[in-house]
Amino acid sequence: MRQFTPWRPHPWGANGWLCRVVAVAGCAALLAVLGNPAAVVGQGFRPKTTKTTQPPTKGKTPPPPPPASKPLEIDPTKLPEGYEPPAAPPELMELEKPLITPEELDAYKKLLGQYRTRIRNSALNKEDRDIIEKGLKYRLYSMTLKENERNLHKLREDLTVQDLQFAGKLVPKAADVAPFRKYILDQIIRLTEPMLENSFLVRLQAVTLLGELELTPVDTQRNLPLEMYTPACELLIKVLSDPQQPLPVKIAAARSLVRQCRYGKPPVELKHKIASAAVAELAKTSPNETHWWYQTRLMEVLEQLDVTLDLQTRKPFIVNALLNVLNDPQRDWQARAQAAHSLGRVPFDPAQVQPQAVLRDIMQFALDLSKAAQQDPKNAQWKTCLLKLYLAFQPRGGDDTEATRRSRGGLLNSPTAAVASLAQQTYPLVVPIVNSVLNDKPIAAQMIQAVDDWVQKNKPMNAAQAQRATDTAATDTP
Repeated sequence: MRQFTPWRPHPWGANGWLCRVVAVAGCAALLAVLGNPAAVVGQGFRPKTTKTTQPPTKGKTPPPPPPASKPLEIDPTKLPEGYEPPAAPPELMELEKPLITPEELDAYKKLLGQYRTRIRNSALNKEDRDIIEKGLKYRLYSMTLKENERNLHKLREDLTVQDLQFAGKLVPKAADVAPFRKYILDQIIRLTEPMLENSFLVRLQAVTLLGELELTPVDTQRNLPLEMYTPACELLIKVLSDPQQPLPVKIAAARSLVRQCRYGKPPVELKHKIASAAVAELAKTSPNETHWWYQTRLMEVLEQLDVTLDLQTRKPFIVNALLNVLNDPQRDWQARAQAAHSLGRVPFDPAQVQPQAVLRDIMQFALDLSKAAQQDPKNAQWKTCLLKLYLAFQPRGGDDTEATRRSRGGLLNSPTAAVASLAQQTYPLVVPIVNSVLNDKPIAAQMIQAVDDWVQKNKPMNAAQAQRATDTAATDTP
């Protein structure tokens, strides 16, 4: 009997004939490649080349073989040639002088609740004062611990933003708030002074904190305006005058002085003390002792003081110091521009200062600055410098009039009639140059020529002319 064989699919599938055609075509293509390899060199195949030797030419010496490369010599005891290791951090950065022990820290931390209660309102008896001092030590001296180095600003704000904003908040009478806060602020200043001999970062936080001490914070319910606690300026003056303090710490101290003088009420003697320290620092020109950034901060301090003459020499020492910076070509453009800005905000004594000489120096600086900006228009500092030159004539804004200042900022608003009159002549010459630079446009030659013409027409006077101008300015002053 015949055995039935079941149907099985062909190994090449139902379309076996198509697979056969593809296989045949592939074989034909392979044979074509083997027969002509140069046709597919660009597709990744490279034909085998045979090395041929040329017979040496007669009368010519064959070139010598290339010299063998010299092995790299490595000395394991030395650094690689040209490698400069990073500089070691300054000693001041690594300084560790903790002003509180771990035992004191734990003990004072347990008193924080009582401390917060007593700084809001207390009788300030012996027990109250002891707890307040321990709470302040915990806040301040925690910043001297190495493990808190990355959180110093937060620790400072725990005192200035949290604690001091509520100090005296529960004192019943508004008139008693300032005396209550005065006691606390005096303790803070006393405890902060040792921190100025600590590490660099601790010093920065200490001088910043001194600029945040408020005798009375703004209180709209009790109608209390903001008033800074200016006795902190005494410690800031010491920082400015200390040659051992690094420049960044001095810059921060000058910034704190600006805030203290702008929103505080320093007495006349303290104003002159601040001005004398700032002028002395401004006179320094050595790169190791000063920097244009520091100089601009010092001049911002002088803007806030409303001081005319030195108490000892009776000379206009602030105006003279600013003119020295303005006219010094060795100073940075930023510092000279700030000097022009500050001259628009310090008072003039017409009997001591010639307004025409001041305006001429400012316009000479405007001429020099414009020429430099014209030659190097892509320099980014020109916008800042020319904006400060513009603000030498105009007020900065609503906050450019302090309670101690007799007028708004800017030469156009000067209470001295001769200064305001000359400013009205020169201001239209400066504005087109400022607009051009701020709008990234080239400074036209006629703009610079107009400033140059004014400068040439107002050359320095002789002695007789200067005396007549001074007498006229004195009679014009109200």
